[in-house]
Amino acid sequence: AQPLVSGLPDFTNLVEQVGPGVVNVDTTIVRSNRQARGGMGPGDDEMPEFFRRFFGPDFPMPGQGPGGPGGPSIKGRGMGSGFIISPDGYVLTNYHVVADASEVKVKLGDRREFTAKVVGSDQQYDVALLKIDGKNLPT
Repeated sequence: AQPLVSGLPDFTNLVEQVGPGVVNVDTTIVRSNRQARGGMGPGDDEMPEFFRRFFGPDFPMPGQGPGGPGGPSIKGRGMGSGFIISPDGYVLTNYHVVADASEVKVKLGDRREFTAKVVGSDQQYDVALLKIDGKNLPT
């Protein structure tokens, strides 16, 4: 096929060589409403009394829902990429991808999926090291 753009390097060989070691990192972040709001704000301690006065003593107070004192849990998701740096399952990704994650999944190009553990991270340099349970993985 005729290339659509000329003058650019051909990366097909590079992709064939290193592509299998590139992974998708999928995270789940769970936090309470209070954490999402940034904690107690001015006047938060007066809100329960406000609701009691207008809606009666049986009204469910904000922050006392199914998620406990912080309120109902809010689930978020994050996505990023990374690459396998050793055949025994070490994966390098960005810190911001896994920051505050309660669950980290790594998906390989061959559709295998692993639960990952954050082994270490550095916010300043925006790097994180993950470990997945695998052997003879492409790097």
